[in-house]
Amino acid sequence: ATAQRSLGTAQFDASLDALAGQVATSLKLDRNRLLAAWRAADIEHQKAVVAALTQVGVPYRRNTSKPGVGFDCSGLTTFAWSHAGYQLYRQSAVQIRNSAPRTRATAQAGDLVYYPGHIMMYLGTDNAVVHAPFTGRNVDVSFISKKRVNTVRWGDPTG
Repeated sequence: ATAQRSLGTAQFDASLDALAGQVATSLKLDRNRLLAAWRAADIEHQKAVVAALTQVGVPYRRNTSKPGVGFDCSGLTTFAWSHAGYQLYRQSAVQIRNSAPRTRATAQAGDLVYYPGHIMMYLGTDNAVVHAPFTGRNVDVSFISKKRVNTVRWGDPTG
């Protein structure tokens, strides 16, 4: 059982490493810094980040949370956190309200980032997020907008 666990951990670490490379390239971030932020997060947060990133490219669809088909913003966070064993309410304002408050300085990769009407997942560095932005766009990785970066709320859904 220990050998299987080690193999599973090694496979997960390899997947995390590959994903960090892809996201870093896409966002022009330092891969090692991004990977360090992910590895510093607890395993639940890591699982949620990986789950959300598996849906990059899936179309935005309002009131939808279907892998490979479509997501709205709270649908993506609900999906991602379910892979870490957490049930989130399916509405962005409730998700942030039910989360333990964090600041940018105390947030870890996977924590929620919210402004009224939109929720995202923090990637752990440089204001980078994964989210389902709006109709006509796909789930993607990007940055918290400059006009919102100082007004967003941060939250840890694990409490």
